[in-house]
Amino acid sequence: MRNQANHVDLAVGRRIASLRKSAGIEPPELANRLGVSPQLLASIERGHHRAGARMLSDLADLLQLPVLAFFGAEFETSVARSTVH
Repeated sequence: MRNQANHVDLAVGRRIASLRKSAGIEPPELANRLGVSPQLLASIERGHHRAGARMLSDLADLLQLPVLAFFGAEFETSVARSTVH
């Protein structure tokens, strides 16, 4: 597996940003609550960096959502593509 962000990371990052905005939380506040820099959070939301499992779990707790909320149709499509040979 490569460490580079890909289309799934972009989709998850966009979903994080959307859910954060829906919750009315500003990026610096969320970054502080997660213990990361605002720059890292912005990079994750743009899909340039990958959010790890722990961060997704922490985000889900903070936003009071299931972890699966960060994955939508983009994830299901990606999984389907990766299983077809």
